[in-house]
Amino acid sequence: MRTLHVGLARIVVRGPLEHAVLEVAGELDFSDVDQFVEQVATIPHRVVSLDLAGLEFLDGAGARAVEQVRRALEERHGELPAIIGATRAVDRTLTLVRKRAAKAVAH
Repeated sequence: MRTLHVGLARIVVRGPLEHAVLEVAGELDFSDVDQFVEQVATIPHRVVSLDLAGLEFLDGAGARAVEQVRRALEERHGELPAIIGATRAVDRTLTLVRKRAAKAVAH
């Protein structure tokens, strides 16, 4: 298990190198997103899911960073990591960010 700290967020990599779960806990907001993306990029594991059960706060910038990390991991390993354990509030923020991104691409 590997633990990283990014501002008020904690990132834990759980599982073997070829099949890991990335646990994100605490708070992920605009002040931490660049460091979050950079830290996750250093993880050599093949991340198959992001466990957001411990994430207490996520703003729009944090949600965009989560999606950016998922896409980068998909490009690296050929599989889009699933999101598990997200609270309703976190899930709602992620959904809103995805909808806005889809609108921007459509226009």
